[in-house]
Amino acid sequence: MVQIGFVSTSQFLEAFRNVLDTMGDLETDIPRIKTYVAAFTARAIAQNIMTLGNVAEITDNGNHYPFLLLVLQQLGKCMEKTDICKLFEDNKVITTFKVN
Repeated sequence: MVQIGFVSTSQFLEAFRNVLDTMGDLETDIPRIKTYVAAFTARAIAQNIMTLGNVAEITDNGNHYPFLLLVLQQLGKCMEKTDICKLFEDNKVITTFKVN
């Protein structure tokens, strides 16, 4: 819908925030809703409909925990490792950790 101009990116992100805000209430009826929405989100990121930065912003300060982790897990299932590394670099996510 965003790609064809049916809705704007800001409208899509607002609707996405609303979905995340209501997930807790729906979890009783749909136990794996966080996983389903994370899979949808990962596909949206892979198709450049939204960015990993958008998800990080929405889940800042632990909001909707563990949603960001579920999205990263789903990205690992739908994208190649090199594409994920590029995604992290493009979104300024640290990809190298130094162990002391």
